[in-house]
Amino acid sequence: MLGDINMPFNQNQWMLTLEGGRINRGNGESVNDNTYVTMDCDGIKELSLKGNVQISRNVLVPLDSKGAVLPEMGNNGLTNRVRGDFALKASDWNDILVKVSISPFAITSQIKNQDKGYFSFFVNNAILDLSDLRTDPSVQFPQYYNTHEYLIGGSESWRGLYVQTLNIGLPQEFKTEDHIDTRVSFEANNLLIDAYGVSGSFAANNLFPIERGVTNRENAWRYSLDKIGIDLAASKIVGANLEGKIQLPVQKNNDSSTNTIPNYLGYRGAITEEQYLISVTTLNDINFDIWSAKATIAKGSSIEMRVKNKEFLPKAILNGSLAIAANSSADDNDPGSKKDADFKG
Repeated sequence: MLGDINMPFNQNQWMLTLEGGRINRGNGESVNDNTYVTMDCDGIKELSLKGNVQISRNVLVPLDSKGAVLPEMGNNGLTNRVRGDFALKASDWNDILVKVSISPFAITSQIKNQDKGYFSFFVNNAILDLSDLRTDPSVQFPQYYNTHEYLIGGSESWRGLYVQTLNIGLPQEFKTEDHIDTRVSFEANNLLIDAYGVSGSFAANNLFPIERGVTNRENAWRYSLDKIGIDLAASKIVGANLEGKIQLPVQKNNDSSTNTIPNYLGYRGAITEEQYLISVTTLNDINFDIWSAKATIAKGSSIEMRVKNKEFLPKAILNGSLAIAANSSADDNDPGSKKDADFKG
């Protein structure tokens, strides 16, 4: 084949390009064998295919190595798209399964919210399935596909990209001391990209402890991310949850003199397409000193985690009591010493 051939599919949101050879003129003429067919009197013996698959920016947007969205136009004057390159030899045009390398990407619908960050996906290798006869046996379809009859034609006729292992970068608002400008990420399995979008279920534990997690660059609250789970179906978040602990700014860090450890607030939360929903779930009484008082936070307090400019803005609504005992001349070590102010509760 002497020239490139472009073939749109999946509702014109994907483009399969077969790369043709180029004639080299020198002492003689030769052709680069990119895509060709070998045949004899019995018919086609072998197909050799070299090409790439590209996905519309209406579905996915390409990212650089740090997770930033690439501009629409590249330095070469061509549109930047998520792309996978491949080369293979086959015996049947309708039975093509091939490994491809996919550029990093994000889901287009998630980057439209300028305040809230987006998940990023870094893929080493994927399987491009263009076969009408079979599907790689390692492909795991989510239950969502069955309930919505996405496989009504049978799993063998499914076409798309299957990723067995990948790295998922959390939205930019999830920060740690060593990941202020880079993403916290975790390894995941089983991602599908097809005509319906991006689908998969992912989970990770103990992503970072409370000693490292910070809610933003300045005046940060300490927090941990102990668990996170994400369910994507057709490029939408249909279920996502997170758990961890939060340290209030008024709580002191470990006191070397008493070897006490702050009693943190435990939280559970959910992520939707629009926002984070956070609630305190395991809150014991928390004691700390503030002003000239000893404060106790009781159960029933709550935490709000808003996001602005891709940073968490936490807010705590606290219920509890203060015990105020103040007198500049009083001796705290003398049980008989009287204080001018002594309010309990």
